[in-house]
Amino acid sequence: MNKLRYSVSEKTGIPIEVISDTPKLELTGGRSLLIENHKGIKSLSDTSVTIRTSFGDICAAGNGITVREINKEYIKISGEFLSLTFEKQE
Repeated sequence: MNKLRYSVSEKTGIPIEVISDTPKLELTGGRSLLIENHKGIKSLSDTSVTIRTSFGDICAAGNGITVREINKEYIKISGEFLSLTFEKQE
C-alpha cells in the first residue's frame, strides 16, 4: 500500500478504505456480510461466494448464501455464514 495514502489517512482522520481500494468487511450476526471496495464476484453458489478485492479473494461459506445487492462500491450478502477466509494475492 502506498505510504502516502496511510500518511494522509492518519493526518486527516479519513479512514484508509475511503482514500484507497482497501477492502472493508462488516459481518453482522453471522447472517449478513457487507464488503466494500470489491473487484467483483469470482464464484457463487448457495453454499459459498468468493469476492475479488485488490488484496486477494474473500470466501464466505455456509448455507443459503445469496447476493442481496451489488454495485461499484459494495456487495451485500446474506445467509448462514459458517466460515470466512481470505486468500492474499502476491
